[in-house]
Amino acid sequence: MKKLFITLAILLACAGIGELNAGNNLVVSILQSSQKPVGDGYTKDSQKVYFRGNVVQYANPGSFRNLGNGYAKDNFAVFYNGVRIPGASVDSFRVTQDGYAKDNIRTYYRGRDEKFKGEVTEDDYAQISPEEYCIYEGKVYYNAVEMEDADLDSFLVRDGQYAKDATNVYYSGKVLPGADSDSFESFYEGYAKDAQKVYYNGQEVVNGLSDSFDYINHGYARDGERVYYNGQEIVNAVPYSFEATNDGHAKGSNREYFEGQPVVGSTGSMEDLGDGYTRDEYKVFYNGNVLKDALKGSFKTLGDGYAVDAMSAYYKGVEIEDANPSMLENLGNGYAKDNRNRYYMGKIESENDIDDDESVSETVNEAVKKDNKQNR
Repeated sequence: MKKLFITLAILLACAGIGELNAGNNLVVSILQSSQKPVGDGYTKDSQKVYFRGNVVQYANPGSFRNLGNGYAKDNFAVFYNGVRIPGASVDSFRVTQDGYAKDNIRTYYRGRDEKFKGEVTEDDYAQISPEEYCIYEGKVYYNAVEMEDADLDSFLVRDGQYAKDATNVYYSGKVLPGADSDSFESFYEGYAKDAQKVYYNGQEVVNGLSDSFDYINHGYARDGERVYYNGQEIVNAVPYSFEATNDGHAKGSNREYFEGQPVVGSTGSMEDLGDGYTRDEYKVFYNGNVLKDALKGSFKTLGDGYAVDAMSAYYKGVEIEDANPSMLENLGNGYAKDNRNRYYMGKIESENDIDDDESVSETVNEAVKKDNKQNR
């Protein structure tokens, strides 16, 4: 029973929860001392950090400091308006101006990757993994299990599940055997290295060359001799000319790749068209698969998976039967129309001709509202 009580207390402290009630039989309360202002709406006491009176989950009061413009950080994480920014690099994070900040991986706007340009909310991060490092009563824990070998004074969390102190490197709360703490650095998407080895998700990358290792993007990385995708070597890929674009797409000097696999028939002169579509000087592709009858010269994307060429229309790489490519218009939310039909996710929604744009928009909006209501 005592062990269960201690574990519950640790979980509460890590999650930033002040009080737990279960059938009015169990109440665990972590006493708060008077709060001290940190700035920009942040306050803290000896046990917790607050933003405008609400507990900041995952924040460590001992190392917590305000960075300005809503941003703050401790030795473990970075925050915006009281919400943790997943994946942000603590060491390299800095605030620039007017809601912007950056680390060695990306640029942020009001707490989110700048490409989203929106306010961060609690709902955005509702699926944060429960596997977290935290400090409770002078000890370091991972997923509520004490890390007995960890040195509190020098303990720092790195990107992903990596952490280190003056002596050891850790992955998911366990010592990473043979890793050198002094030279250890982590990248994004599970990659890390020290002076001798390269790692992916806590495992050594076979034949990885630490001195020339470079993280590219979207799961791709390289060293002086090889290219990797999710920690696995891509056979025959040439590192010096290799380039990752987005959503699993990449290209080398003579071939295109999708999720680490070579695209059959590609030449390496890939142009990223967006929405999973690419083309080289001969063919058009969708997620690495050739669109056999697509016309490269006139091919263009319309957004939300829709695309057209001079002869045909497509939705996520599949030709839309009887669609008029010259008149096809993306309406958003999976809907499109031409002068003959309207479509939902590439399928004909109605056989009726569409003459009244306002009527179509109202129909689409009603359908979207209905879908949203059913999903609540």
